[in-house]
Amino acid sequence: MRYSHRINSYQIRDTPSFDIIFVFIFVFMWILFGWNTGNADYNNYNYIYNFIDASGDYPAVEVGFKWIVKICILLGLNYNGFLITYSFIGLMLITSTAKKFTNNTTLVLVLYFVYPFLLDVVQIRNFLSMALMVFATRYLIQDGWKGVLKYILLILIATTFHYSSIFYLLFLLTKIKSYKKITIITLLSIFFGYAAYNFLTVFIIRFLSMDRYTTYFSESTSLYAKILFVFYFAFSLILMFYVYKRIKRGKYQQLSSSSNSDQIQYADIVFKINILILISYIFVIKDVDFVRLYRNILPLNFILFAMIKPKYKIIKNVEMLVHSWLFVAFLGFSSWAFIYIRTFDTVVYPIFTNNSIFELFK
Repeated sequence: MRYSHRINSYQIRDTPSFDIIFVFIFVFMWILFGWNTGNADYNNYNYIYNFIDASGDYPAVEVGFKWIVKICILLGLNYNGFLITYSFIGLMLITSTAKKFTNNTTLVLVLYFVYPFLLDVVQIRNFLSMALMVFATRYLIQDGWKGVLKYILLILIATTFHYSSIFYLLFLLTKIKSYKKITIITLLSIFFGYAAYNFLTVFIIRFLSMDRYTTYFSESTSLYAKILFVFYFAFSLILMFYVYKRIKRGKYQQLSSSSNSDQIQYADIVFKINILILISYIFVIKDVDFVRLYRNILPLNFILFAMIKPKYKIIKNVEMLVHSWLFVAFLGFSSWAFIYIRTFDTVVYPIFTNNSIFELFK
């Protein structure tokens, strides 16, 4: 049965819980990730997995990653079995969060596939730490300390898969109601963070025992790259501001399974995250690899974009149509700049050609 509601001239329909297009895309992405047999980091992680199997430890990776490897080893899985399990967990964490706030989960997966999914297939530790962060954001809309504690716990767990996730504790500042205060905190953090960068890197490397990250802090990007990232971050923020204002005006797809206030509160949290993520600029201008700090919040932005996009319908509103094209163009540029130009031969091509399921059809 279908039900209809009206919110500010939007026709909203609850759709059946089973969506064949969503299932197809989810399974396709899972196959690309879980059944992959060769990419830029495949041999490295395969070696780490077998090393832990033989010796019980591998000091150079985080403890959370080692524990999930050990669990899979106890279950009798080889590295390929581990990848199948590992990728399913991460994709489910992202998908469950999307389903909580939008009925257009298919669009979230499509956008994620465009960018940065292919990088996550390679950078598997970052993938699960990102998925945990995305899942954790649902607790930021909860009042009281329980939600805060759940968020902190999940971010600390994410940090045991990739140390950079400790950065996302900053998102607790979304609890501040005033956008003006959050903006001031962000700008001051960028200014003082840049000024005290050398001290900050010494603290990270020495006091947090992250010596293997020394190379990340020892270089600096070109002036051209620094300027380009200013425009890149600014354009992203403008795109998300439009999405946020549209949701605040009530022009979004309301879910019957989620309260109206939950969706609006989540939009509020995610837009504040888009302001706070600008702090990552002080790291990105030192090493482009730190763009992953920004990249990891993109699934959150996709969820908000999916909230304002009618499911499986042609957009007729000119303003919305222009924004949608700009959003897709921004995503396409990101994919081109960070994947296709730099790593096509080591990321894109191997992922689509080295796959145990695809081999069955040759």
